[in-house]
Amino acid sequence: MMIDPRNKGNYERHIAHTHECKVLSKLELAEVFNSMQGKKVRKGQHLFEQYEKRYYTFFLKEGFLKAESVDIYHDSSFMTFICPDMVFPLRGTQTDTSYYYTATALTDAEVVYIPRKLFNKLLCSNNKFQSRILKQFDEAVKENETFLQIRTSSTAKDQVEQNLGLINEWFLDNSRIDDECQIPFPITISDLAKFCGLNRKTTSAAVKGLVDDGKILYKDKYFFV
Repeated sequence: MMIDPRNKGNYERHIAHTHECKVLSKLELAEVFNSMQGKKVRKGQHLFEQYEKRYYTFFLKEGFLKAESVDIYHDSSFMTFICPDMVFPLRGTQTDTSYYYTATALTDAEVVYIPRKLFNKLLCSNNKFQSRILKQFDEAVKENETFLQIRTSSTAKDQVEQNLGLINEWFLDNSRIDDECQIPFPITISDLAKFCGLNRKTTSAAVKGLVDDGKILYKDKYFFV
């Protein structure tokens, strides 16, 4: 969707001040500004779907998304969350011809996106830009390693508690109920189960146990930890 000329300045300022794009030259930024597009995504709507042709790289301006891929049996094989100012997708940016997960809005969201070819060009021509993108990719790898450690060394109840703690740490919102911090986007029990690598029944029991123990609150699909 082409950006409304009346709002173009806001989008340009947003992109220019992102951590990754701060290091672009004036000429590189001008190329980004000329090529970028914007889109608003309503809660529950797909931004793109797994196996769809991969033409763009996205910058999340507002809102939260979940990224989920499925295997050949249509079972969830990977799920994570995307927060404002993240660039995505990153894996296989120079090799994959299709998206490897489906991106779905957990809240109303807004993205800015540029052609994948331009993104790859910037990676090759600007070492500082490449370094900042690689750092974000490295953080995602560390995140996955942490989840694997939790999955292999904890009981189901501990896994749920530790994963909620990590989500809260990464996506901290200062909204509070008493002394509890709210994770700033809704998480269903089914999504939490996929995120933790557990089945829904086990996850539901773990959440109930944590609520009964007074360790978390769960209200209207929002967690307070």
